[in-house]
Amino acid sequence: MTNLAVRYLATAGTALVLLGCPAAPTDRGGSDDNTDTGDVTTCPVGQAQCGETCHDLATDATNCGACGSVCGAGQLCTGGTCALSCPSNLTECGGTCRDLAGDRNNCGACGIVCGDGQVCDAGACTLSCPPGLAECGDTCVNYDTDVANCGACGAACPAGQLCSGGTCALECQPGLIECSAGGDDAAGTLCVNPNDNRDFCGASGDCTGENAGVVCPEGEICSGGACVLFCPQGQLSCGDLATQACVDPSTNPTYCGATADCLDANAGVTCKAGELCSGGACGLNCQEGLLNCGGTCIDPKSNLGFCGAVDNCADGNAGEQCGAGEVCSNGSCLLSCQEGLLNCDGKCIDPLSSLTFCGAVGTCEDAESGQICAAGQVCSAGKCSLSCQDGLLNCGGTCVDPKSSLSFCGASDNCVETNAGVQCAAGEVCTNGLCSLTCQDGLINCGGKCIDPASNLQFCGAAGLCEGTDAGAECGAGQVCSAGKCSLTCQEGLLNCGGTCVDPKSSLSFCGATDSCVDGEAG
Repeated sequence: MTNLAVRYLATAGTALVLLGCPAAPTDRGGSDDNTDTGDVTTCPVGQAQCGETCHDLATDATNCGACGSVCGAGQLCTGGTCALSCPSNLTECGGTCRDLAGDRNNCGACGIVCGDGQVCDAGACTLSCPPGLAECGDTCVNYDTDVANCGACGAACPAGQLCSGGTCALECQPGLIECSAGGDDAAGTLCVNPNDNRDFCGASGDCTGENAGVVCPEGEICSGGACVLFCPQGQLSCGDLATQACVDPSTNPTYCGATADCLDANAGVTCKAGELCSGGACGLNCQEGLLNCGGTCIDPKSNLGFCGAVDNCADGNAGEQCGAGEVCSNGSCLLSCQEGLLNCDGKCIDPLSSLTFCGAVGTCEDAESGQICAAGQVCSAGKCSLSCQDGLLNCGGTCVDPKSSLSFCGASDNCVETNAGVQCAAGEVCTNGLCSLTCQDGLINCGGKCIDPASNLQFCGAAGLCEGTDAGAECGAGQVCSAGKCSLTCQEGLLNCGGTCVDPKSSLSFCGATDSCVDGEAG
């Protein structure tokens, strides 16, 4: 006797599929009877049904905490709540992911701002000197021109001398110009390079008035006689004059992968919502514990399609796809039995009615495997007996529900001969004692038969209830139904030319035609 327990299972990103649970285990001690269970509609443990699909409300960003609750751009669903998800090397500060190891505005902790002339290095604010300057005490100095630190920190030039090229001298070397640092004494006069000096950037001539150049603002350096933004090593100056900022092109989502001057083709790309910039490339931002598998964040410990996946979830790291009736538990595919059934020897059984595992519990092994009912007995409420509980019938030594049994649908009384009901045909189910047609995925019920509307000649292109305008078309003689449309098919040796089958060897109109019989192939 064949028994079917129907259940719904949800696979990652797919609609529910109707699957049949395995038949009950064969008799371990001589009985040929199996167990019949009723129909159950359910989602795997930990998932909820939203519409026609099962979803994990704890992690599904489109159904977070409740069906239809969609998280915003850049958010993930964690524990049933939409929240900002930062990579492991970043920290959430005021709704934004920040690198506390290098962010001047959040250095070491959220809200810690480094002072002027400082950068954040390994989570601590430290002095940062632009190119051409050196750290001397708590100040950045130019050893080439600083009379108080000429050539080295603390090496002051004698009164009346200038510091030129790192050497105390009476006049400036070629390429440098003499500029007053304030006052008429020699100590207030400097030899400067107008191409890189921040205080006299672009200076010329006598370095006075309009010839004195400009003083570069804090955070900028003088390069080629013009003030430009100074960025720490590994960062680039990106944006126009109004929005110019130092960015790390390996992690910045607005200038991800930028190079050189960060302009035009060198500006990198802007990552989409929900993506992060890692190593200069945009990629899906999956919260900790999830993996990017084919463009979707999945939990390898519970995902049916990528159970046990690791690393980049590609090739040998993709894990395995659990089979029908299985669940992914801690990265391993295991048999999943619907509520009330047990996994006994790799099959789902009902310990309340199974003849071979009557009364089984727990792991269904050894002392927990129940008992094997003797010939003529039935298993009722987990005990072997000669009678069936109320509502069930003894049919061939097994208690069955005549309202749902596929083998004894509509049975009554002693369940023999005319009282045995009917055995539902393949593809049918027993509902309230009557067999009715149920079609597998991709087929539809047309006139009491399951047909494929993509290829059926009588109902080509049918849809819905297969009635009226949804009944499709009936293909004519010599036609086939392909992809839901009737088309002409010609016997071997003939070609379809303009809706007519012709012999290209003898046709006056299409003599010598080939293949598709169009354009240059029409003979």
